[in-house]
Order: sequence, then structure tokens, then C-alpha cells
Amino acid sequence: ANGIGPVSRPENRRRVRQAVERADAVTLRDEDSAQELRAMGVKRGDLTVTADPVLLLEGAGDEAAEELLLSAGAEGPFFAVSVRPHGGGRELERKIAEVCVHVSSRYGLKPVFVVMQPETDTDVSLRISALMGSECPMISGRSPGELISVIEKAKLVVSMRLHTLIFAARAGTPMAGIVYDPKVSSFLDELGMPSLGSLSDLTVTAADETVDALMARRADAAAELDRRLTQERKRAAENETVMRSLFKI
Repeated sequence: ANGIGPVSRPENRRRVRQAVERADAVTLRDEDSAQELRAMGVKRGDLTVTADPVLLLEGAGDEAAEELLLSAGAEGPFFAVSVRPHGGGRELERKIAEVCVHVSSRYGLKPVFVVMQPETDTDVSLRISALMGSECPMISGRSPGELISVIEKAKLVVSMRLHTLIFAARAGTPMAGIVYDPKVSSFLDELGMPSLGSLSDLTVTAADETVDALMARRADAAAELDRRLTQERKRAAENETVMRSLFKI
């Protein structure tokens, strides 16, 4: 269930093509990845588009989520924020902070930062939290199951991290992504969820409008996400089928 790209140098595109052509089986995370391989010259007709295996993970349960939120100081309705190091500079962080303030003030939701990789994501999370004018609760260094259960209780997820968005999909929580890589936009497109913009073109006004549009149809968005999740989980299970067939298990 690999995602492919971006690969720009001709010699690297050739190497990817050669490696993929030699593989005994290929499963891909999204249709964009299949198209990218074909653009690289991959001719094989058995490219299988499945879905990320993370969608098959189970949450840790309500009790674990409640304990984590309580220990982080997060009480009441909240939305989850997940960011990572980026190339957008401090101006991008200011914009993300302003969008988060908009969500918090308009919808009465407390921002809770979900830190996926503590060693890289903590500093940028703290900077954005400071720009919001107060120290925000932060959940860091937890298992995937725990994070899925926490995100399941959120009203909304705003994320730059792909796997936070995947956790949101697994939890059935409406999401808006910040695109730092094509794989993020590909995943959002697969689920019919919106982007707030890329690192270079995100504007606060447009991002606020996108969030407002999503929140206005939140119930419908959650229902659509649930429908698509059922399909995506079936596709994710195909990875095991391919693997078992390959190794004759």
C-alpha cells in the first residue's frame, strides 16, 4: 500500500520504474500513485490500488481516551490539531494559529495538539500554541490505538500529518488537511474531505471559509466519511490477500 512520489529526477524515476517492474506484487495506497507509476513508464497491468493498512487498526476505547484527555488538561468539546516541520516559515505557523483561533472562538472548541512524532513535531506545535495566546493541551508519544480513540472524540481534525488524517478517517471524524506533500491531497480526495491549502498558498480567509463550510455540513460529512471508510477498509484488507497469495500462506 505504498504512496508514490514526488519523484522528479529522471534517473530516480527510472530507478523506481525498474524496481516496481521487478516486484512480485504491487499494492498502492491511492489512484494517484498508480497514475504516477504509469507516468514513469511502468507497463505491468497488475497494479492494485488498495488502501492504507492503518485503516484496519482498532482504537484503545473510550476509557483510555478519557484518561489521556484528562491528563493533558483537555476538558469539554475539542478539535485536534496535528502539525509537522515544514518549509513555510513562521508566517505559515501564524496562519495556522489564526485558523485554530477561528475554530476555537466560533465553535467553542478547545484545540488539542496531537503530536505524532515527538522528536520532530513538538517544537512546531509549541510555537503555534504560543501564537494562539495560550498554552494548549498536548497529547504526545501515544500508541496508534490511543490516538484513534482520542481523535474519535474530537469534533474536527486540522492536520498537516498524513497519518493523523488517516486516524481521523478510521475514527470517523471530519477533517481538513494542510498539504505539504501530494500524498496528503490524494488521501483527502479519496475521502472527499477538504484541504485548507498548501504550504505556499494557504490564506486565513479561505481556510476559515473551508472550515465553516465543513462544520456547516458536519453531520453529513461524518456520514459520508463512514460510508467511504467501509469501502476503504475492504480495500485495505486486500493487502493481506495479496501477501498471502504471494507467499502461498
